[in-house]
Amino acid sequence: GVNLYCQRVLIEQHSKTILPEWLRFLKGVIDSEDLPLNISRQALQDNALVAKINKVVTKRFLKHLEELSKSEPEKYAEFWKDFGMFMKEGVISDYAYREELGKLLRFESSKTEPGKLTSLAEYVERMPEAQKEIFYINGPSREAIENGPYVEAFKRRNIEVIYTLEPIDDFAMSHLGS
Repeated sequence: GVNLYCQRVLIEQHSKTILPEWLRFLKGVIDSEDLPLNISRQALQDNALVAKINKVVTKRFLKHLEELSKSEPEKYAEFWKDFGMFMKEGVISDYAYREELGKLLRFESSKTEPGKLTSLAEYVERMPEAQKEIFYINGPSREAIENGPYVEAFKRRNIEVIYTLEPIDDFAMSHLGS
């Protein structure tokens, strides 16, 4: 987790207040010059500064991920393979960052090669002008989805379908809204 320091003195190890729960995989140190501490210096007083630190660190991390996904898609794909589940959890549980997290989601689709991922923005760019919806289907594997009867109609009409291969994917997609 993230350790919180005030003037180089450890205040909280693995702080639960600095980052949202869905970013629990991050490790690091935050050192602040002026945190309001109680008399014993072992606990933080609840205040707006802690909430501000949470917001700033989370936004910076999401901005870093968005830049990484654009500049180095291969590195982002590796990150996604290891930590994508946490991003999906964030879409479901954290309304404040849902839009930013939606840009970071990656899925396989009927127009990508097996194992290659696409973003929702890339999907929208490839959509025909008449298409207004994003189509997705859940299944245990890409092969099972492609061999099933549900995708045939979309293939005949040349409409791309996103493959959601994990149960949490449908839940995350339903929370996005747009």
